[in-house]
Amino acid sequence: MERRFNAFIMKYSRQTIQAGFIFICFLFVAINLLTIHRGTENMENAWEFTCGMEIFGIVTCLVVYYSCMQNQYAYGSMTNRFCALLVTAALSLFLDEWSWLVQGVPERRVENVASNVLLYINTYTMGLMFWIYAYNVLEVKTKIVRLSTKVFFALYLIASFICVMNIYFPIYFTIDAAGVYSRAPLYSFRMFCYIALIPGVVEIIFSDKVSIRERIIVSSFIALPLLAEVLSYFRFGMSTKPTASMLAIVLNYVGLVAKRDVNISKAKGEIEIASNIQKGILPKDASRMTGRKNYDIYALMTPAQEVGGDYYDYFMIDETHLAILVADVSDKGLGAAFFVMITKVLIKTKAELGGTPSEIIKYVDDRMTKANTSLMFVTMWLGIIDLANGHVEACNAGHDYPAILRSQTDQEKSEGFVIEKTEHGPPIAFLPGMPFPGISFDLKPGDRIFLYTDGLTEAKRTDPVHSGTKHSKAERFGADRMLEVLNAHKSDDSRTLITEMQKAVADFADGEPQFDDITMLTFTYL
Repeated sequence: MERRFNAFIMKYSRQTIQAGFIFICFLFVAINLLTIHRGTENMENAWEFTCGMEIFGIVTCLVVYYSCMQNQYAYGSMTNRFCALLVTAALSLFLDEWSWLVQGVPERRVENVASNVLLYINTYTMGLMFWIYAYNVLEVKTKIVRLSTKVFFALYLIASFICVMNIYFPIYFTIDAAGVYSRAPLYSFRMFCYIALIPGVVEIIFSDKVSIRERIIVSSFIALPLLAEVLSYFRFGMSTKPTASMLAIVLNYVGLVAKRDVNISKAKGEIEIASNIQKGILPKDASRMTGRKNYDIYALMTPAQEVGGDYYDYFMIDETHLAILVADVSDKGLGAAFFVMITKVLIKTKAELGGTPSEIIKYVDDRMTKANTSLMFVTMWLGIIDLANGHVEACNAGHDYPAILRSQTDQEKSEGFVIEKTEHGPPIAFLPGMPFPGISFDLKPGDRIFLYTDGLTEAKRTDPVHSGTKHSKAERFGADRMLEVLNAHKSDDSRTLITEMQKAVADFADGEPQFDDITMLTFTYL
């Protein structure tokens, strides 16, 4: 039962959370209307104070709930449980004030009974919500904690049933004909279900996983309502328990925010490290490479996030053979970056051992497929260029076709950059055991190769006429526009060519956020 209840809380969608906010707003409006209608006539000072504190408590619920809504994804799954807890807290405040507003009004006796029965049941519900939230956020899920939770849930159902029976029998409270609430002899035993939590609370408090700050925060939900209970026991009319519970919830919210900030700070540090590692593995300056220098090469990667899933590389295999490649992982972020780094190491290791691009990619595919628990894959175009004669051996593993520029000869006029579609295989780590066919062609002095990832051709902008409507259409940069830019700058050096392409994409997007990594590499055989 408890597991099903927990699963129900976890199914909270964003729409459900928004509905919870609307419900708390309704409670706030309703309690103010009821208070205005009732007025303060014949109300003791303690009652007035209690009513004021409970309206303030509902306002606090609204503020905290709104903050949770705005940071739903930052707080993670705990948002669902915490929002459910806030709804029960606001309802407790509403029901408690409602019971005081009808106190001593004979014609409202039925409302008095109903509000108190619902208040008692909701108090148990709030306790259950908080307990589930507490042991999940503290990640203490030992056998004792789980057993305490199951027993508490069973007693919660029994206690709720007893509250319903209070309509017919004076078990915890009575409402006389004058509409006056008074406690029944068994009032002090109404919290019996919380006895089941004692072993679980002790387990959490003395757990090595729980910090002193977290122990204090969690204990507040027991200590503050208990203190309020003692106060109200000796001073009838000073019903501060719902408000005390609300203060405990706010204190826990502060702890939740603090934990989130620590996690965000830690994640940012890890992302920065991964980003620096990724930038560090990219080749820096082609002029530092040994071997022949009869080429011009430049590459640029612009990640959509702090850490991208694209990468490029170029390196000398020996004095006359240069390897160039561009790759695109099927994901973005930290996982994709580490996938890229593993792929890079395997590519370079096999290339230095020898083999054609087809054999190298096959070697990488065999190893990546065996250890690929993430189900990611990578597309790649890999070429090995013999700088002595311009001969190119290449392999396309599910990647975008390159754009090739054939230089003008005496017999024929150059067509400019053209996308050359050749035979290709599947992406790496996508279909185990598939072949990766190789291709070959020759370059003449002045010929160029332009490699890119699909983030370039799929860069988009929204039609400004229909922006923000259901008729809005995203226009893509596309291969044709890419070829236009390439051919407009085909005489420029490699760095200038890529810089102009980057400007063209930015002008086309017109402020539209980049949603995919963009990587470009251009090689000119001299």
